[in-house]
Amino acid sequence: MEKSRLYFVWEKGPAVIEPVPEGRLAYFIRDDEWIPATPRQVADFIIDGDELSESAFNERFGTI
Repeated sequence: MEKSRLYFVWEKGPAVIEPVPEGRLAYFIRDDEWIPATPRQVADFIIDGDELSESAFNERFGTI
């Protein structure tokens, strides 16, 4: 099964969980800069954020 990128609205901004060969990396934007997320922040993406489809994410935040 191929892993796919996951898209979220988290704390009113964009966040993504990106598949990589070693597992996954996660990022969010703060002050117009992508910042690596901590494991706690990733959990918060899932618990308190809203998952979006790729098209909904791109419509709201632009294409990555």
